[in-house]
Amino acid sequence: MAKTPFSFIRSYSTELQPQLSTNLIGIMEQRLLAIEHRSAYLQDFINRTTRSLTSGKEIDGLKSLMAECSEDKDMLNMAVEKLGQATEKEKMLQNLLLKSLLPNDEAYKRDCILEGPEEKKLLYITESNLKGYKEASGTILGSGVYGKLKFESGIHRADEVDVQLRNEDLRIDTYRSGGSGGQHANTTNSGIRITHIPSGMTVAIQDE
Repeated sequence: MAKTPFSFIRSYSTELQPQLSTNLIGIMEQRLLAIEHRSAYLQDFINRTTRSLTSGKEIDGLKSLMAECSEDKDMLNMAVEKLGQATEKEKMLQNLLLKSLLPNDEAYKRDCILEGPEEKKLLYITESNLKGYKEASGTILGSGVYGKLKFESGIHRADEVDVQLRNEDLRIDTYRSGGSGGQHANTTNSGIRITHIPSGMTVAIQDE
């Protein structure tokens, strides 16, 4: 039985509904993420302003103390030392506050990918092949991560730090990997995500 124009339109509309819901969810998630970033920026600005105002009051209090105890050398020396520390702290807070007011590149607020360098991959290629790894990259997520790390290219010394992780502090999830992949992509649980519950730090790896 051939479909009438009305039945065809109704069928087509029914097919569009899930897509509409999916697209709407995506748009709302992007909007929510933008609001969260903006809220975090404003809260950070408020916190820096509050700390700067508190530091200014501390400096005024120390200056008043110095005027009142000019004849008490011990008290005066202590006030002078505290004033020097408070003044340095105030300069730092003012610089941070000024940075909050300066316009930033749009990329400043984004996440970043850590990878390379090429010469390191060549230097350790034989050693890495023992475990099957030739190269690795990591995604760092957070507020203003790219802005904080954009000038950190080059060579940095890496110190070993002993870390003890308890199994009860870890949440391990498996999921289906994304990307083009092969015939098993998006069909098998080839991705693993480990979350350190106390700190909220998450590490994920997947086959693509």
